[in-house]
Amino acid sequence: MPEAWSRWRIASSAERDAAVDDLIALVVGVDGLLQAQAKADVAYFINVTGNAIDAVRAAEIDATVLKAYRWQYIVSGVMEPRFQKVLGGLINDAQMQRIQGALAPLLYAIANVCCFIVNLCALALASMQQSPGQGT
Repeated sequence: MPEAWSRWRIASSAERDAAVDDLIALVVGVDGLLQAQAKADVAYFINVTGNAIDAVRAAEIDATVLKAYRWQYIVSGVMEPRFQKVLGGLINDAQMQRIQGALAPLLYAIANVCCFIVNLCALALASMQQSPGQGT
């Protein structure tokens, strides 16, 4: 751990546990915001296309956007090797396992980001080519 970071080392295990709780709560809060933003963005996208999109297609678009947002705003950061190194130097193995357990449900977003974009574009094109009122 770099010397500059040593001042941030929390002495007691209880204080580190509380900091881990705070980090997990922060990730949960950010994820809640991302879920709301993804839904709002998808609703806007569907409205702008002017096409009728069935619930299944809307759910696919929502899932794709949420996955991309989770990658962009949470997963890519926690996977950054420098972040992992610093965090690993500040907490013990049990605390790291708690963080990893909390992040586990979000790690599906690790998949190839390019695939997200291709899938989203394909969904957008299919939606735009579908005339209003025409179901799939």
